[in-house]
Amino acid sequence: MQGINAVVRNAVFAFSFFGTLAFGGLAAVLLIGAGGWPLALAVLGTAIYDLGAFFVTLRFSVPLNEGLATVVPTADNAAAIWRAYLEPWMFWNALRMVMSVLALAAFTASLVMLIARAPGLRFPMADMSTKQSTRPEH
Repeated sequence: MQGINAVVRNAVFAFSFFGTLAFGGLAAVLLIGAGGWPLALAVLGTAIYDLGAFFVTLRFSVPLNEGLATVVPTADNAAAIWRAYLEPWMFWNALRMVMSVLALAAFTASLVMLIARAPGLRFPMADMSTKQSTRPEH
């Protein structure tokens, strides 16, 4: 885990971690004129990500990782160090995952509702049940 923590801080991670925060906020700002559910869901998705993924990472996961980076495991203490780290890390990581999925669901619902409002836009699959057959009957 010390090795993973040493290499995880890279441009791809930074873009996904901070980019979601920035783009969620940008989406909410851009949707102010649209109002309604698309805006509400974008704000909700941003808040869920901010508190449930970003804040949890900074407040809990990073300190756990930094604490782990400072220890030198030996044959005598490695199991105790791992147990002390793993249980809280797994809890906070699972919470971040659930919150990230919920934020994605909110952003997706916002986008779907915004697209559904677009004038003249039709969803072909929605029309299939109402279409009449054009084949001549015999």
